[in-house]
Amino acid sequence: MTQPLRVLHLEDSPRDAEIVRHRLDDGLACTIVLANGRDSFEAALAREPYDLIISDYNLPGYDGVSALKHAQATQPDVPVILISGTVVEEQAVRCLHIGATDYLLKARLERLVPAVKRAVQEAEARRARKTVEAALGESESRKAAILDSVLDCIVTMDSAGIVIEFNAAAARTFGFTKAEAIGRPLADLIIPPRFRDRHRAGLARHVATGEGPLIGKLIEIVAVRSDGSEIPVELTITSIRSGAATIFTGVLRDITARRHADATRTRLAAIVDSSDDSILSLALDTTILSWNAGAERLFGYTASEMVGRSSQCLVPVGKHAEIIAMMEGAARGETGERREGWSG
Repeated sequence: MTQPLRVLHLEDSPRDAEIVRHRLDDGLACTIVLANGRDSFEAALAREPYDLIISDYNLPGYDGVSALKHAQATQPDVPVILISGTVVEEQAVRCLHIGATDYLLKARLERLVPAVKRAVQEAEARRARKTVEAALGESESRKAAILDSVLDCIVTMDSAGIVIEFNAAAARTFGFTKAEAIGRPLADLIIPPRFRDRHRAGLARHVATGEGPLIGKLIEIVAVRSDGSEIPVELTITSIRSGAATIFTGVLRDITARRHADATRTRLAAIVDSSDDSILSLALDTTILSWNAGAERLFGYTASEMVGRSSQCLVPVGKHAEIIAMMEGAARGETGERREGWSG
């Protein structure tokens, strides 16, 4: 408390107000604003913030409970100490129950300074805690925004196999909302029934021994969606120790389209390779990229001999400019003409 405390004191008795001032000045640096009734008290609260509120319990037409509730409504983080001239246990308990920081007797004001110091320290601790909680909340919001912007599925589970994170990509891919997924066993969500026992056994072994053959590796597995359909996915798993517990994060990618593309390329390659026609593909600089069996039969060179070489070695002298013009046209998107030979 390096700065003087801003104290609002509600008291209708000038004598009692002076006693409180004297007590506070004896142990604290304070700037005290005195209010002698409801109107001046509520006007003071509306005008500026305070570090502490001290209120007499009994006032004409007003009481400490009403003052406490108004203070909580207008400046909820400010501690309130009530002072009473009489001992009424039920009254004190009620005030403390609804949020008063302390309840003191006018005959025992030697407790005032310690009570004020404690009240201010507790208020500072509450404000610090709220700041930390707000920062954590912002951090969680940033984390959620980042996770939901990632195109890959990110799924995190605890050591019991319960899902604790399920990002937007996972929801789109597997058909479960985040609310549906979190709190449920991962095995019941995306692991095909025939693999669930193996999953549970592997998880239990890793938790018990720290060993896991899949941790840190890129693998391809089959996953199941909410409608029961299965899809191929690429998966990497990391484990993180958090205190005494371990959490597991899986990054999954649906590779259905890649599998289809691979299958299509394989079929096309088989068609090209089995064709009786000579088929070769060229880069724009005329480098040969592929060479089928038909080309081997026609030209007498194997694929290993020709791939990587310039196709100009196949072109008769004087025709090099023609093939370069054809490749430049292909680069512009022009469709080439079928040629039976290189005769001009």
